[in-house]
Amino acid sequence: MSMAKSYLLVDDDKIINFIHTKVINTIDNQSVIYDYQSSVLALDFIKTTIEQNNPLPEYIFIDINMPEISGLMMVAEMNSLGNEHFKNSKVFVVSSTLDNRDKDKALSYPFVTAFVSKPLTIQLLKNLHQQYD
Repeated sequence: MSMAKSYLLVDDDKIINFIHTKVINTIDNQSVIYDYQSSVLALDFIKTTIEQNNPLPEYIFIDINMPEISGLMMVAEMNSLGNEHFKNSKVFVVSSTLDNRDKDKALSYPFVTAFVSKPLTIQLLKNLHQQYD
């Protein structure tokens, strides 16, 4: 099953990014994956992509607990860039703890698709594709 989608992974844990890359490649071996351990650098990537009028990755996974700026702060920054930039992207806020306050806050942004627990599994990613593609 080849979908050839693009993904942005933002997690300060490089092992999680590695696992998520493996999961994505298992079900989408044509995928383009950008991964960042820094939320600040990931935000720069998003801003630059928008400035250059290039399409943003179709799937964006943002960890909630990160140094520098948290996932929620990053989502707030993305919101200030304008929701229209994310209309072709599925933005997922990812966390290892399901704190309902974090979940509610994340989902309060109109372009955030869902709140998912990590690590991503093959089944979870397949479900996300089935649900949101």
